[in-house]
Amino acid sequence: SHIRWENVNISLVDERKLSNGHPQRNDTMIAKTLIRNKVGKIKLINIFDQHYLRNLNDKSLEKHIFPIDILLLGMGLDGHTASLIPRFINLKDALDIKSNKAIFETYNLNKTIRRLTIGLRPLIYAEKKILFIKGKEKLAVLNASLQDKNFNMPISYFMREKLHIY
Repeated sequence: SHIRWENVNISLVDERKLSNGHPQRNDTMIAKTLIRNKVGKIKLINIFDQHYLRNLNDKSLEKHIFPIDILLLGMGLDGHTASLIPRFINLKDALDIKSNKAIFETYNLNKTIRRLTIGLRPLIYAEKKILFIKGKEKLAVLNASLQDKNFNMPISYFMREKLHIY
């Protein structure tokens, strides 16, 4: 079917805390691939842009991207999704389903890896949730997450929801 790309808005659920345009940022990859290939018709609402973050509050975020219609997730070999990463600082806060905060900074113990992520609450309430995985290792992690009753792997939170897996 034909997609009316001019009506498509994309936002990210997480981003590396690096300078705008850095090649390891997700928004840089999207701008170079998906948006460029659709001749700029797709609108990227970049909630992690440094200029946008300066003026961000949770009310303006809700106005711009929530509720989420379609949520596309990936998964790491440690069971992380978005920047909800096991053993990262602030993970517990970001996974708090009762939190009214939308964006969290997460980082490893020595603060060499810093990320921004949308918290679990807005993600879990997305209308349609899709997970893309590739390879036998990730399939094994996915199967293990089904048995993860203590939610040690953040992807486990989504396994209790209606999740389309490809």
